Amino acid sequence: MKVVSFLSYFFAGVFLTNSIPHLVIAVTGRRNRTAFGENSSPVVNLLWSGINVASGSLLVRFTDRREHVNTADSKAWQIPYEVGCLALSVFGVLYAWFTASQELRKVPTTSALPTRDS
Repeated sequence: MKVVSFLSYFFAGVFLTNSIPHLVIAVTGRRNRTAFGENSSPVVNLLWSGINVASGSLLVRFTDRREHVNTADSKAWQIPYEVGCLALSVFGVLYAWFTASQELRKVPTTSALPTRDS
């Protein structure tokens, strides 16, 4: 398998894996960060999920055509695809871990405790 094909399958795995959380966020009606902004609406998350699905599917389709692969018979695409899925999953866990630790380190500017003046 050529390096270009390996990278195409890898990024197809990344894009298709990235579409899942954005689709879930959109369906549940919450806001989440996308490439379009920090606090994107559910509609934007649905759009971003669709863009990821389209990108991943097109990468697989064009790479299969370039390699002249019948996807029903070939298993060569599975390793780079799954490595891409794993890479994005590990990135997501590390990103959540580091951003959560940063949030925990912040000193609150206001207190919920009543003051003696009241």
